[in-house]
Amino acid sequence: LLELMADLRDLLQIDLGIRLSESMELQYLRYPGGDGSNEQEKKSGFYGRHFDSSPEDESTCRRKVSLLLYLNDNTWDEKR
Repeated sequence: LLELMADLRDLLQIDLGIRLSESMELQYLRYPGGDGSNEQEKKSGFYGRHFDSSPEDESTCRRKVSLLLYLNDNTWDEKR
């Protein structure tokens, strides 16, 4: 996986015309979810899109590219 990510970084640098760090931060997160049959399950198991810092303050924001890879089983309902 790390070799694939390094290859992807190289391609992104070329395609986007930016320099990306040689180091990578990988996080593995699990968002448990259920079938949404009750209020608690409707609130759990999701990733909320966000900024790591203020867009106006580029000095504190080092991340330029993020990649989300979802590994779902065959019961995943994309409409939910």
